[in-house]
Amino acid sequence: MTFSWLETIMLRNSSFLAATIVLVLLSDCTFIARKYEDNRELHNQVKLAVSLEESKQYAEAAKEYGRIAETYPNSFFYKKAVRKAAILHVNPENPQFDLDAGMKWFKVLAELPQSAEEQENVRLCIGLLERISRLKYSIYELEYGKKKLMNASERQEKELAEKDGKIRQLESEITWTREELRKMKEVDVLLHKSRRQQ
Repeated sequence: MTFSWLETIMLRNSSFLAATIVLVLLSDCTFIARKYEDNRELHNQVKLAVSLEESKQYAEAAKEYGRIAETYPNSFFYKKAVRKAAILHVNPENPQFDLDAGMKWFKVLAELPQSAEEQENVRLCIGLLERISRLKYSIYELEYGKKKLMNASERQEKELAEKDGKIRQLESEITWTREELRKMKEVDVLLHKSRRQQ
């Protein structure tokens, strides 16, 4: 008898209650379906990334792991995807070795919770990548300096060649002038002789 008021409310609002239950079930089903779809998509992407890595297509695999990490930051696979993206971008066998992308993912990895040993390894990798970056910049500076010197040397060689050409031209003019002087002298000598004979 004490629950008769509840029965009355339930009978009067049974359609409302049924609709509420259906909505709750549908929203839960939609959430579960969406979660399942996300997991299936994640599974497919992981499968693709692993396949690319196994076939030694390191550049594509690194990008795929990066996409997984960006798309599913809350997944169980996130940390592994970040680690794989970091390592594969700077794998010496990767023909598209990408120092900047590798550094980016190692820095993300350094922020994730991990053991002290893992953290030390990540710091070591970042240190090595920074050293490679500095060395590459030093090489670039040296090559740039070398190119400038070569350009300056080429300009100097061109200027020297031009000056050599001018020197040869002047020397030939001197030779011609001397020959003309000799001829004039001969003419002068002949004129002088002919005057004496008169």
